[in-house]
Amino acid sequence: MDMKDGLVVYVLICPELYEREGTPYGDNHGRDWSDNHIRFARLGLAAADFAAGAVKTQWC
Repeated sequence: MDMKDGLVVYVLICPELYEREGTPYGDNHGRDWSDNHIRFARLGLAAADFAAGAVKTQWC
């Protein structure tokens, strides 16, 4: 996503992992998501791809 000032913003879209109620780390009752390790690993892989110059558009 290109911003007005030239800044480029990348968004990781993967509804299966990130589109849910609560906080990024847990549900509305304060319990951790059981797949936090998978969600964090996916985010880390995306960051590694950016760092390596291998940006992919379909990560899910």
